[in-house]
Amino acid sequence: MIATRATVQQALETLDPLYRQPVVLRDIEGLPYAEIAARLDRPVGTVKAQISRGRAIVAALLRDAPAEPGTA
Repeated sequence: MIATRATVQQALETLDPLYRQPVVLRDIEGLPYAEIAARLDRPVGTVKAQISRGRAIVAALLRDAPAEPGTA
């Protein structure tokens, strides 16, 4: 299944902010890990773990999402 932008946005919105913030800063805004860590006042290792966990949650949500009309 290919997810639409709206489907991905909806999945991101369901994420706990603990995961959503670093995922958006990395994958949408393209910031380096060090800058994300500084902005969020978290260690770089924590940021990397939160991004990994957030991505896994989004992937699971997209995998379990119903197929959208016209995207078979």
